[in-house]
Amino acid sequence: RVDPAAAAAAATAAGTEEKVSCAEGDSVAGPPLCNGGDVDAAAERRRRRRVITVVAGMFLACVALSAAVAATVATSLSAGDGVGASVGTSEIRRLAVDNMSTDNNGNSTVNTSILLDGQNSEAEPLCLDTIEGEVCHRLVVWAMEDGLRLHPSSFAGLTHVSPFHAFQQAVHLRSPEVCPPPCRGSQAAFAAHPAAAVVVLSMARGGCNYGHSDRSPAHAGCFVVQNGRLLTTKLTYDGERYDIPGGQTDWNEPARCTAHREALEETGYNVAPRELLAVVRNSFKIYRCELLQSSPIQGHDHEISWVGWMTADEIRDKVRHKMFRFPEAARYADWMR
Repeated sequence: RVDPAAAAAAATAAGTEEKVSCAEGDSVAGPPLCNGGDVDAAAERRRRRRVITVVAGMFLACVALSAAVAATVATSLSAGDGVGASVGTSEIRRLAVDNMSTDNNGNSTVNTSILLDGQNSEAEPLCLDTIEGEVCHRLVVWAMEDGLRLHPSSFAGLTHVSPFHAFQQAVHLRSPEVCPPPCRGSQAAFAAHPAAAVVVLSMARGGCNYGHSDRSPAHAGCFVVQNGRLLTTKLTYDGERYDIPGGQTDWNEPARCTAHREALEETGYNVAPRELLAVVRNSFKIYRCELLQSSPIQGHDHEISWVGWMTADEIRDKVRHKMFRFPEAARYADWMR
């Protein structure tokens, strides 16, 4: 038999030991029986230990990452004979010091050239073929699309078909602090004038030189006004109605190039697409285009039976008689103002 008094004493002693263990927190897992306050205190201490461990681990990881980044930067700076540095160009280059001279005032002057990796010190002069996103590239695009038209004297010798690098050379001469000379093409050709190198059309862009600012494709056409008259065509199909030059894209050219190409094919006139005038049915883009030659440079397309110029009154009259192909023709006379 079990003595009741002895059993009660044993239970009291066990409870006292469990309380002490809970209070002191000697057991990580904790005893099986504790009162509520002792359990909360032990759990709080364990939670704090875990938080401290996580924070310490994160700190050590950050220290290790910083050390790795510092080592990588040091390695990059030490490459390229001690003077290698990224210059943000379209090709990997490094600066090489050719020579250092001292003037009469004791000031040191360093003459540098820019090298492609793997070249020797007999390199081309400092140059840069600018790419999209650079300030120089934006200036060259502006010069090609608007600068030549607005300020022709500043780009003497250049035409709308001059290559990209010829315009970059011209911009460099005007603003050398933001636009270096191009590396492509013959430097000898630029010796006399930056416009010395001129091509008929830029074949790299599919025969179009107008897709620099917006390269997204779209069906497009040209709205050409000269001396108060609008360039229009008459179709050999679709009821032989009138239209402005334009057509479908091949999805491999910018919308401005589609407008340029279609105008040339349908009318024989060489035009330069400028600002976007309107977006009409089926996302068709109409650009205000500049006439570059007073006469056609080739014959018009076989789908066109007539090419000519209409006044605003003539357009209104034909719109009234529904002789134009598309409904936006009702706005042509207003756009001519």
